[in-house]
Amino acid sequence: MAKMGARKLYRRTDQRMIGGVCAGLAHYFDLPVNLVRGTGGCGIILGIFCHYHRYLSVNVVFYRTGTGRLSG
Repeated sequence: MAKMGARKLYRRTDQRMIGGVCAGLAHYFDLPVNLVRGTGGCGIILGIFCHYHRYLSVNVVFYRTGTGRLSG
């Protein structure tokens, strides 16, 4: 790990899978790369899952207006 004053956040292209962002974060925080990748993947999946359920609940709670047809 780099010295505290010289640390810089960057993408690591030598250990990348897609863009090297997770590898750069793992290097910056001195964590295993697979841990950062797994956490990021779970965050994306749970974020989509939570967004989907929020959308469904808002769809049920909000009232519909109009006929649903496009005017024009």
